[in-house]
Amino acid sequence: EEVPQYIDQATPFFFTMIIVEYIVSSLKKDAIPARLNDSISSLTAGALSQIAVIFIRSITDVLYTWIYENFRLVDLPWDSPVTWWTAFILVEFFYYWFHRTLHEVNLFWAAHQAHHSSEELNLTAALRQTLIYFAFFSWPMAFVVPPAAYYVHYQFNILYQFWIHTELVTSLGL
Repeated sequence: EEVPQYIDQATPFFFTMIIVEYIVSSLKKDAIPARLNDSISSLTAGALSQIAVIFIRSITDVLYTWIYENFRLVDLPWDSPVTWWTAFILVEFFYYWFHRTLHEVNLFWAAHQAHHSSEELNLTAALRQTLIYFAFFSWPMAFVVPPAAYYVHYQFNILYQFWIHTELVTSLGL
């Protein structure tokens, strides 16, 4: 199936929110606005990671689809709520373990720490990514989750990860 490119559609929103965050943090007394050099570093790292993602995704997408086409355990229809809930839960589950591994395994931390090297936590830091790519950890999902459902939920996960990289949102009211 044709998968909407939600991240591409959200990119103008990302940059708009970065500008809004800078303006709001400049106006707030207790907030530190993003430093220009730090923001440029984050945006550059994000752009470079996207160039690499083109090559990595071409490999990982083909392998995910190949695993699904040849070894899937169940056939989940695209329009079934079971498919969507299964994709949501498994993407979140595997992303959690992927991200935890990045923090706890020294080899992976060596690559991931660039994401945490920003002086302040702001939305540009969300774009400061490295080449360790989630898809390598997501292949087990290919035994159950159709590729299109995986790609949609992976994008939802990325969109969620963006906004949590700001200090301006101090509480969700919980």
